[in-house]
Amino acid sequence: MNIECAKRIPLTDILKKLGFEPIRQENNILFYLSPLHKDDTAFLKIFVPKNIWFDEKLSRGGDVLAFVCNYLESQGENFTLADALRYLSIMMGYAPKIEPVGAEDPQVRRSLYIDGIEPIQHSRLIAYLDRRGIPLKVAERYLKEVRVCDRDTKKSFLALGLRNEDGGYEVWNAFTNEYVGKRNITFIRGTVPKPNGIHIFKNGFDFMSAVMRQEGGKPFKEDTLIAPPAILTMATPYLYKYGYEAAFTWMDNSVIGRAAALSLNNYFKTEDGLTHSPMNYLYKSFQSVNDWHIQAPKAGKHA
Repeated sequence: MNIECAKRIPLTDILKKLGFEPIRQENNILFYLSPLHKDDTAFLKIFVPKNIWFDEKLSRGGDVLAFVCNYLESQGENFTLADALRYLSIMMGYAPKIEPVGAEDPQVRRSLYIDGIEPIQHSRLIAYLDRRGIPLKVAERYLKEVRVCDRDTKKSFLALGLRNEDGGYEVWNAFTNEYVGKRNITFIRGTVPKPNGIHIFKNGFDFMSAVMRQEGGKPFKEDTLIAPPAILTMATPYLYKYGYEAAFTWMDNSVIGRAAALSLNNYFKTEDGLTHSPMNYLYKSFQSVNDWHIQAPKAGKHA
């Protein structure tokens, strides 16, 4: 648990876990018997809107972490900031997660289903890949040619499909980008066993663009997560206590992209020894990795 998360835990929840309920209330102030000392008078005040406390007998007060440090000290325990964070994690059953970012993602039409999956071969799909700057030999490593059918209209179309961990697909062609089936992230293993790093992208085309720019089309040594901002939470199990030392994020240079990078950064702070490297500096003049890949002259492999 990091400091920001700890400060958001209601003091009333902590006191309830310790077995204390308010004795009385005056406006937005709750009065408690204090767990910091033995007394029959409700000396402890909790100022609910601000989530701060003051113990009138001790003349002490502060935020959540100050309270936990004082409580640990009163119990004869170590009471550093690190001790308080550890205690809160155990007490609250805290399991960190990546917060999703409200983004406009391709929609899910429940009437759509996949009626065929083949290697990429249609000339129009290959031409679409070419316009996005992705060679067929790279795309066919990650994408399939899928036939998408609509139960309502009885029509169908061909698209490029990236399979996710739930068996659903994000599909693209020159005219559409949407989801078919269940939404989830896509996890792609690196070329080395248990790598120390992981890349995170919003979609498959940004991922393949980075593979082209950084590795000349060869797979990353590190693992990769493809996680649209709206479903970032689903990426949490793939990062939680896995032991990664480096996380490389490739989010858009947009309001949503920056919010997604911030959400990921907040989570990375809860993972011991994990360093976050936003890669936006490589494409700072462009909105997305794929825009950069298509429009910017290639200057060789970036470090």
